[in-house]
Amino acid sequence: SSQAGVIVLASNLLLPSLLCLDGTHVYWTDGGTKSYWTESSVVKKVSLNGGTPLTLANFPYPGDGTGITVDGASIYWAATPGSGTGNIYKMPIEGGSITTLAFANQPYDIAVDSNYVYWAENNCGTYGSNAIRKVPINGGTVIPLTTDGTCHGIMAIDEHYIYLRYIDPQSLWKISKVNKNGWSVIDLAASAENIPMGIAVDSNYVYWSAFAESMQASKGSINRVPINGGMTDTLVSGLRDPERLVIDDNYIYFTEYAMLQPSAGAIKKVSKNGGIVATVVDGLTGPVGIAIDNNYIYWTELGPLNVVTSSYTNGAVKKISKQ
Repeated sequence: SSQAGVIVLASNLLLPSLLCLDGTHVYWTDGGTKSYWTESSVVKKVSLNGGTPLTLANFPYPGDGTGITVDGASIYWAATPGSGTGNIYKMPIEGGSITTLAFANQPYDIAVDSNYVYWAENNCGTYGSNAIRKVPINGGTVIPLTTDGTCHGIMAIDEHYIYLRYIDPQSLWKISKVNKNGWSVIDLAASAENIPMGIAVDSNYVYWSAFAESMQASKGSINRVPINGGMTDTLVSGLRDPERLVIDDNYIYFTEYAMLQPSAGAIKKVSKNGGIVATVVDGLTGPVGIAIDNNYIYWTELGPLNVVTSSYTNGAVKKISKQ
């Protein structure tokens, strides 16, 4: 394996998952110094150039942090303890008081625009009990946008639509979209037996990663479908548990978790039109979240399982040049 050029921005983390960027910092949630099952988490940031990570908030509220996003003034994140509960939180970007914007049904992904915070609820229980919802960025009435399906686990937005995954009444995974003002879900593609794990959108296509539901090695894929529906293209197949993905003008960048093969995880990229897959860095243990700016790829890494404590205490946030 080769990890030349990898820069460690933060280490000794407990279960870092998703992350986000602004022009100066990387933000993420993790479990702080608590044990694996303790229902307590922290919000942290570190400079894009490295340095000492700062803990912005300890939130001893039930639930592990999941999705996280940022705008020019605030950080927004979802927390999910499971069993049909969860919360959407907000705090100033420099730290300060935490505001509870909404209660939610196992929220996972989260997104923000100039007016609303949107989230996807990943409860795979009773059909119609979970949803894509939104709430004004300064708080107010929670508005359900669709309650079609279950397991609304991933989400991306553009100017007019929210793009998501869900399970339909026939128990099929679907890639779909719904208007930001709410309406019926518009199905764009089916994901067969593979679970959609990451999603991104540009002006032409919706892209998603698919994780083999059977946990069979080398059954994952990267796919795309036109944003108004049409033929699905499988751009990459034979992957070992691809997790999250992001895009720029030319490439799709994704984390390959390799669940059954510790230290076989990788960051890879492929043209948005498919073709040769390039390995940016390999030899990783549990890479999950991913983000990019003009020059670097950033990711979270769970690290090896500590068999004594049954926890992941050697997680990290890392970056590497796109080149």
